[in-house]
Amino acid sequence: MVVTPVASPELAMPTGLVSPEIPDDGGNASLVEAFHDVASVAARQPGIERALRAAVANACELFGVDRCSVFLRGSHSRLFHGVAAETPGDRSIVHRMLCGVAPDLMSQEIVATGRPVLVRDAASDGRPVRSTMVSLQVKEVLGVPLMLRREVQGLLFLDLVGSHRGFDPVDTRRVCLYADLVAGLLPGLHRIHDLHGAIQDLRIRAHEATKAHSVLDDLARLSRRGTTPQEIATAAADAAGHECWVTDGAHRPIAHTGAHRDQGRIARALAHPATITALRSLSDDEVLDVPIASGATDSGGLVVAPISVQERRWGHVSFVCEGRQATSQDQAILLGAAHAIAVELRVEAGSAATTSEGRQQVARALIEGNLDTATRRRAALHSIPLDRHRVLCLVTQRHESSIRLEAHDIAQAFDAVHDGPPVLTTPTADGSVVVLVDLDSDTPAAVAARVRTLATAALRAADADDNLIAAVASPVRTADAIARAHTESERVMHCLRQLCPDSTRVLSADELGFACVLLPTIDRTGADLQVHRTLGGLLSDEPRDRELIHTADVFLRHARNVRDTARALTVHENTVRYRLGRIHDLTGLDLTGSADDQVSCQLALLILRLRGQLPPTEARDEHAVPA
Repeated sequence: MVVTPVASPELAMPTGLVSPEIPDDGGNASLVEAFHDVASVAARQPGIERALRAAVANACELFGVDRCSVFLRGSHSRLFHGVAAETPGDRSIVHRMLCGVAPDLMSQEIVATGRPVLVRDAASDGRPVRSTMVSLQVKEVLGVPLMLRREVQGLLFLDLVGSHRGFDPVDTRRVCLYADLVAGLLPGLHRIHDLHGAIQDLRIRAHEATKAHSVLDDLARLSRRGTTPQEIATAAADAAGHECWVTDGAHRPIAHTGAHRDQGRIARALAHPATITALRSLSDDEVLDVPIASGATDSGGLVVAPISVQERRWGHVSFVCEGRQATSQDQAILLGAAHAIAVELRVEAGSAATTSEGRQQVARALIEGNLDTATRRRAALHSIPLDRHRVLCLVTQRHESSIRLEAHDIAQAFDAVHDGPPVLTTPTADGSVVVLVDLDSDTPAAVAARVRTLATAALRAADADDNLIAAVASPVRTADAIARAHTESERVMHCLRQLCPDSTRVLSADELGFACVLLPTIDRTGADLQVHRTLGGLLSDEPRDRELIHTADVFLRHARNVRDTARALTVHENTVRYRLGRIHDLTGLDLTGSADDQVSCQLALLILRLRGQLPPTEARDEHAVPA
């Protein structure tokens, strides 16, 4: 292996100097002509890469080499990045290459000395990266620095592949002169590149500003005609190309255009202590970048803008930025969306004197079945999800009173004993108050039991005179079912007033069962007639008659199954059959064979239970005979 020493007299001369000993056989003129060609390309086609591509193409022709490449120093590192190459193979490979890395001793030597380095046997010499030399089939390589203000700003490499003629000292000096000429172009190329970049950036910004102004005009038009957070979120998402989420102060989603499964991670990101602290200090015209993660890897981030109404932070509107960072245009659209929602909230605050009044308006519309656009808009602006698992309670006064029942007071009483979202309340025309309670999904029986307990506690807290009573409707899952639930609660209230003693303060549709449809058609007198007509032969104080009523009750509650009834009563099955026969003899009721008799008996037993003459179903010991 033969390597030309770096310190040899022939290669030690500074680059950019042409030795007077080199005969000018037209070679220097060809250098100048090639340089002029490069400068012309730079003037006609601005761009560093275009000019340097012309430079390496001319170098291959001037010096008779197989490959030539240029590497420029990175702006924030000491590594050199491939910019342009003239090569028999793929030219773009240079963009994936770096010089100056630890194994690349050749480039390090050029930078350290500021002089050219010639490697005669590239595959065996230890200074170039051997794997790269072998891959590119380089036989001999000459590396020359591109010097500017005594700093190495780039590297020029000339490779010999097919032939092995070698570089002589005259070739090396001519290459150094050409490198100095190309290096002199670099400041101008950089300035032109920066200028064109600035012009392009201005064009992009102007386009973004025009688009942002158009979107803001659209949001303003939406606000003028009346809109909802969902419509604003959709418009903003369509304009920016990001998912948009509108959340209230508790980070609950009010409107969104993304997948519902994202709700959890977005809420966690907003509820993070560091995020909460940053959001508190955020002004109304600023946005905040919030990282979000999915699993073990980062999946993007949120850009969050605050929504403030009357100096109160109502919530936030966010873009989910995945795969593309938010631009200044996106931020302007986000702030515009936040402003549009704030305007809607201020309009709503002006139309409803207080938030409480606005919530009452939503509740009133729900029980009236009025689910028009205005109702949905008002519900969205007050952070009231319409389709939720709810139970309707109708609260009223048992006896007439000079004290008016206030919906606000009832709401406070329910909220005091309920750990869920605030209840919705609204007064009715007859002086009652409707209460809508949000509950988690559960079985209807469990929900009914919880609401009965809740209503009892709320009435106890709100009513020192024991004059308040409540009727609880069946649970509903959608907003359009609330009007039917209100009608059902009125039926339950009729039964509570007509059939129950004063000690009963809360009655639910679940307790009435199928009779919720039948019992509201009768009053106290009709109820007495129903009981006596059905069970008249058993209505005495005799223990045997009470035993027969109890047997009928257990039998009907156990689906008319003799075996289950006997087990519940701890008697023999024949004893149950005997008692059912006695009931038939005394009342004419055929509880084993007549569906009409079964319904009549169940209705009569329910009336007795409502009057307190039978123990409640869930509290009764089925093994005991009532006293």
